[in-house]
Amino acid sequence: MREVWGLLHNHEYLMTMLHSKREIFADLIGSCGQYYMTERLKQPLIHMQSEGLDTSFESWAARVHLAVGILELVEQLDEDDILICDVRHAHFGVNSGGKVKLVNLEGTLLRRVANAMTASGRPCSIDSDCALIDCRSICSPKTRVCDSHIVSTNLQVICEKIFLGWSTPDRIITPGLLMTVHTPHSIIALVRQCAQPPFPNDDLDERAEIVRSVSKRLDDALTELDNSLEAYRS
Repeated sequence: MREVWGLLHNHEYLMTMLHSKREIFADLIGSCGQYYMTERLKQPLIHMQSEGLDTSFESWAARVHLAVGILELVEQLDEDDILICDVRHAHFGVNSGGKVKLVNLEGTLLRRVANAMTASGRPCSIDSDCALIDCRSICSPKTRVCDSHIVSTNLQVICEKIFLGWSTPDRIITPGLLMTVHTPHSIIALVRQCAQPPFPNDDLDERAEIVRSVSKRLDDALTELDNSLEAYRS
């Protein structure tokens, strides 16, 4: 009984159980006492990160197809109000059917839980003091406490850390999934806008509309590109 109680307090296990029908997390195979097992997933992001700049069209086609799969996953997460607050290459996997899923849920939270954590009222000096790893929030300029909900989106962080890569304001240092010699300038521009949306003011409704617009344009562009590269996918 003690082992079962321990499982019920395991964040990853509970998230996997609660969303088992959504196919957004690695499938739960079974449990024994305090231990549980999930399906084994390939992790192509780690492989692509370590393979260097493979300039073949086959590699480019695989990258675009994977990016489209990640966008589909993000759409499902957004529908379920789930935030990925710790975005890493190793946290994404692909099953035998080509479905992109999350394989590490330690930093994956329901939006209401993440919002409660960032709006805890703790003292702050700058916005990053209120962040929950990759989930960004705002330090109140008047009260200097963290009293705001999450202001970043899943796609925004994925565009920045996965699609774009490690960069400075003027150049890309470590290319991301979609940064290759084959990447059209239009895609690069959309990924940059996705990572750093051009917000003209603090109006939350206007910000949300800008994010939706950029997300749709990126989704449409990558889907069209993915279809055009189908012949290069093995």
